Amino acid sequence: MKEIENECIEFKRQYTKETNKDIVAFANSSGGIVRIGVDDDGSIIGVQHPDDVMTQISGSLKDSISPDIIPFVDIVPQFIEGKFIINVTVQKGTKAPYYLREKGYKPSGVYVRKGSSSQPTTDDGIRRLIKESEKFVFEDEISLNQDLTFEFLKKSFTEQNLPFTRSQMLTLGIINSNGEFTNLAYIVSDQFQTSTKVATFEGIEKHKFFDKREFTGSVVKQALDLENYFNAINNNAADFENMTRVESRSYPTDALRETLYNCIIHRDYQVQDSNIINIYKDRIEFISVGGLVGEVNLETIKQNISILRNKKLAEIFRRLGKVEAFGYGIPTIESSYKNTSAKPLFDAAPGVFKVTLKNLNYLKDRNINADSGNRPSVNEAQSVMDDMQKVLGLFSDRNYIIRSDVEKALNISKDKSMRLLKKMIAIGFIEVTGKGQKTEYILK
Repeated sequence: MKEIENECIEFKRQYTKETNKDIVAFANSSGGIVRIGVDDDGSIIGVQHPDDVMTQISGSLKDSISPDIIPFVDIVPQFIEGKFIINVTVQKGTKAPYYLREKGYKPSGVYVRKGSSSQPTTDDGIRRLIKESEKFVFEDEISLNQDLTFEFLKKSFTEQNLPFTRSQMLTLGIINSNGEFTNLAYIVSDQFQTSTKVATFEGIEKHKFFDKREFTGSVVKQALDLENYFNAINNNAADFENMTRVESRSYPTDALRETLYNCIIHRDYQVQDSNIINIYKDRIEFISVGGLVGEVNLETIKQNISILRNKKLAEIFRRLGKVEAFGYGIPTIESSYKNTSAKPLFDAAPGVFKVTLKNLNYLKDRNINADSGNRPSVNEAQSVMDDMQKVLGLFSDRNYIIRSDVEKALNISKDKSMRLLKKMIAIGFIEVTGKGQKTEYILK
């Protein structure tokens, strides 16, 4: 039995700009499919050069429809009865009303689907679409892909002694009251297609790749795999304080973990582009797709005021023990760097949010000013040498010195005097003896 045109299916012998009104209508209604290369009666006509037709459609939609409808459209060929047709699958958009630019933001440019036809709406219809769009929650919408499995998610729940029953799936929002899989289900399913890409560079610039990785599968799997990956590369550096070996991570563990999970939980999953993580010798950049939500800005989220884009996804990670409280991401990250000379950086731009974490061991090893990211100048290096010369001068009338002697002689802080003494030990000028309050420094 042949398909017939209905509220969700439209046939077109060939693609023309007139077809865009049907695509707008589907985006403003409940979604649907436009089949290019099919006659009105459902007969397969086919299209010549399907790749060219798909390119034409994509370009036309980008140029002719506002707001951007591309994230809600899939354009794929299908070989049937020995011929190619093009299926243009349109999801219900989240920024309705969508309209034809040449007609403008008015009834003649705003179409909706009624029965098997696409019709211009009214002023009241436009107001209704605006009101409905404000209530749209992407997580709750029905997934276009209903052939989903959840092996990894089920395993993760089992490891935490959590149930993963049909009732639990309904509570979490993975299925709706009609038993249909939601967009949240797709995001956490084994079939999820959008990856997270990690690039490691040899230096502090984007000149040469050292390593490239792509994390795929359920977004829960991506998160856990990424957490394990960062635990492995977050190197320890050994130092000595009062003759005691002290190890420190390149990045504060809390900051790295919080940034990773915020990057995943707050991204915009309507956009199919990958999140990007760039790793340099001196820093890691987390670039999340979607930007900030609503009227939230950097100042408000630093005050623990935030809007969750994906509340139900966040709840899944909370149940898995990966996040504790919502709205404390940036304060937690900043607090992790509180006792260091470095500061994490936050940048928000339309559609993108970036967090930059500084590598503390890299900065420490090179005596780099963490806020500027620059190596010490020639004058700064000369100043350090002058300070060392003053310290050596203290031995002219004594056999040993203590840290407070350096503080007083150079009029510097405790931390700076400790760093200076460590440099002199590393170079070989002096040695340290004793521990705690009995720590002394002698000429080597």
